[in-house]
Amino acid sequence: LSPTSTLRSPLHFFFCFLRYLFYLQLRKDILHCRVLVTHATAVHLFACVLQSELGDYSDVERSPTYLSEFQFLPEECQTHSFLQEVALQHLHLVGHVPSQAELLFLERAKWLPLYGVDLHPVKGAGGAELQVGVSHSGISIFQHATRLGFFHWPKINKIHFKRRTFGLHVILGDRNVPEYFKYKFVLTTERAAKELWRCCVEQHCFFRRIAVQSDEKISDPMKSGVLRRRSSRFRYRGRTEFQVRQMMETQKRREPEFERVPARMS
Repeated sequence: LSPTSTLRSPLHFFFCFLRYLFYLQLRKDILHCRVLVTHATAVHLFACVLQSELGDYSDVERSPTYLSEFQFLPEECQTHSFLQEVALQHLHLVGHVPSQAELLFLERAKWLPLYGVDLHPVKGAGGAELQVGVSHSGISIFQHATRLGFFHWPKINKIHFKRRTFGLHVILGDRNVPEYFKYKFVLTTERAAKELWRCCVEQHCFFRRIAVQSDEKISDPMKSGVLRRRSSRFRYRGRTEFQVRQMMETQKRREPEFERVPARMS
């Protein structure tokens, strides 16, 4: 699933099928460490996976190795003590049908620091290895999976790129006495810098705009959805989150039928 199409809350998905696809994608991201989780969160999420796949703990014949059928985390992280905690948490989810267990999974996962964040490796001041994360709420700066800073979209005055350099202009401080800060990051190639800039445009337009008109004039780049870089120009022409939700509310569609596929990995 593209980060641009990720609604900020799983509850915004009208169909169970869409939530199921998103659930599968997040499981894959966690397994491959694209989304990092704490120990306590991993226990809860893995228990939700078991409830969705196996049902109630008491309804299935248990063996000491039943958890080994699943690989939720990298192999070195799935220790014996971790699996024991997961089994205990699984007991507390009795009565939840698969769709409910998956929704519990998504509701917990949406609070993860890297949920819905599109990461781009960059170099900061002094050549420090950093990552710029773009999401529905704004732009974050990470180092070694730790968020160093976050700038909400309304605080961002300008984003641009020139060759391999990506620039960010931010307004901080009190509304009456604003302070202006400029940040610059260097990417590996000019193409990577443009991709980061384009990702910012897409995220900003999709989540912050009500609609994007194809014929609107360019005045304020952050308001118009068009950002320029010399001869390079990109305009977001897709639907916004507001339009997607409005369309799904007005167009009555039947819930598509689907069959859950066991995702056990041994």
